[in-house]
Amino acid sequence: MNSMLILFHNTRDVATETVAQTLAQIPDVRIEIVEPSRIIVWKDSWPIRVWCAKEPHVLQESGEIAELFATERQDRGIIASSDRRFEVSYEPDPDMNYFNTWLFVIEKLFPLVQGKVFDPTDGTFPYSS
Repeated sequence: MNSMLILFHNTRDVATETVAQTLAQIPDVRIEIVEPSRIIVWKDSWPIRVWCAKEPHVLQESGEIAELFATERQDRGIIASSDRRFEVSYEPDPDMNYFNTWLFVIEKLFPLVQGKVFDPTDGTFPYSS
C-alpha cells in the first residue's frame, strides 16, 4: 500500500462531511464515510483511504519529519507544529488506471486545510513550497 501525508494545524480542522463534499467534486467517484474521521473514495472498485489523524503522536511525528526532511525549508516551523494530518493511502495501481483520481484527491485536500503534502516513501514535499 502506498501513502501520502497532508500535515496541517487544528486551526484548519474541517468536518468529515466537508471533506466528503469536497472529494465528491472529483468526477466519477463514490464517497463512503466509514467512521467520523475516515473516508474511502471509490473509483470503480479501487479504494483511496483518507484518514484524519488527530492523536498526540501526530505532533511529535511532524516534528521528526521537519527535523529529518525539512531542514532547508522556510516553512519548517509550520511542518514541525502540525498536529493534524490526512493519511491518504491507496492500493498499488501498476497500470496507472487510477493515477489521476489519486492526484485529484491530494489536490482537493491540501488546499482545503492549507496543508503540507509529505511523501514518506522518498521524504519529499510535493505540491507545497
